[in-house]
Amino acid sequence: MASTENGSDLDIEASLFKTADKLRGNMKPSDYKHVALGLIFLKHISVGFELKRQALLAEYPEDAQDPDAYLADNVFWVSLVVGPDSFRAIFEANVAPLFARILAQTRDLLLPRLMLGELRVAKAPQIAQEVA
Repeated sequence: MASTENGSDLDIEASLFKTADKLRGNMKPSDYKHVALGLIFLKHISVGFELKRQALLAEYPEDAQDPDAYLADNVFWVSLVVGPDSFRAIFEANVAPLFARILAQTRDLLLPRLMLGELRVAKAPQIAQEVA
């Protein structure tokens, strides 16, 4: 995330990480990864759902509320109660860059090790522990 002149983006990021640490409480980071991976999965399926929803709204608006229209293309039906679109836009503006950065950092950490032969599937849990 790029910093503005007054560093406000960095302040928001630091605040989000401090909040996540508080929410984690006494849970070990190695256990908290399950929570984080669940949130990443939820983000993944909600993005897929939204893309399919937009396509359905453009072509077949009546099918946009039909779970079978999503399942036919192996897209999870995500039925969440959310606030107004403005809340969602604010959330996406703040979380999407963090999500993209986390995925990029994970890729940048693991891909070189994989290409050099330093990473094997059997070593994955050990490396995950080191990162956590």
